[in-house]
Amino acid sequence: MTITAIPPLDRTSPTFRTEVDTYFATSIPTFTTEINALATDLTTKQGIASGAATTATTAAGTATTKAGEALTSAGNAATSAGNAATSEANAAASAATIGTAAAFLDSNPIVKGSADISKQVRIEVDGITTGQTRAWTAQDVNGTVAFLHDTGVTLVWPPVTPTAVSYIDLLFSATYDNYEIVVDSISHSGASTETLQMRLLVAGVADATAKYSSLEGGTVGASAPVYTSSGTLIPAAASISSFATAGLSATIKVFGTNETTRPKIVIADALFINGSGYLDARGYSTHYIGTTAVTGIRLFWGSGAPLFNASGKIRIFGYKNS
Repeated sequence: MTITAIPPLDRTSPTFRTEVDTYFATSIPTFTTEINALATDLTTKQGIASGAATTATTAAGTATTKAGEALTSAGNAATSAGNAATSEANAAASAATIGTAAAFLDSNPIVKGSADISKQVRIEVDGITTGQTRAWTAQDVNGTVAFLHDTGVTLVWPPVTPTAVSYIDLLFSATYDNYEIVVDSISHSGASTETLQMRLLVAGVADATAKYSSLEGGTVGASAPVYTSSGTLIPAAASISSFATAGLSATIKVFGTNETTRPKIVIADALFINGSGYLDARGYSTHYIGTTAVTGIRLFWGSGAPLFNASGKIRIFGYKNS
């Protein structure tokens, strides 16, 4: 800004007195005002210049940081490209190892967690029939994968066809507290009627001690229970001639297999052709007073002589503990 000059004073001037008055009354105050305004203007411009310098310094730092980030990104991109090439080579090597077009061995995880890479998933395919490719089709919905045991009941064993043996052992697991055994058209090799008997397994061994008391369904015991070395499941099952057309079908339920403080209960219901050739629908319930957890059940024919025929199916289902 422009500063108004202060005029000089001339003592010899005839208007000296007036000039002095003007000097002190006008010129000096005007000069003071203009000098103060100049100082304020300079202070403002100094602040602007300082701010601009700070901004320039910050911008320079930001530019330096961005340059570093760009270099890091370039390095990451190069690493990712290398990883992709390695993965491609690994997939090709894996496919060559298993001799098919599959990309991964089922011993290798195929998905890892985004937040925790220690959480991984792999798919097991060794249970597939040799030479077969099974297709899993994704539904066009979001959701969570469910497993059969999530329903509370699980087929513990695949269906079993009896062989020519004198007894059949069906094993339990501590995963399940209660079991249901579905018997479909089994038969025996004897020529006379037989009862279907059972013993529970303790640590894999059939318990043949006197801990079983059986009662036919729909009846009331006439006296205190009498315990014997086995439990009756089905009474007077049909002879071999009758089994040729019908067989024996039943459900056998075992409760509290993991209990160690109370007895176990076994309930059986069946339909079969009896020794007279008539349809017979009935079953027995057995009270087992052993307080040790049981690990399975043994099925056998009452006389101990006949074998099971290689016919029919037996399935065993477990009910989850929780």
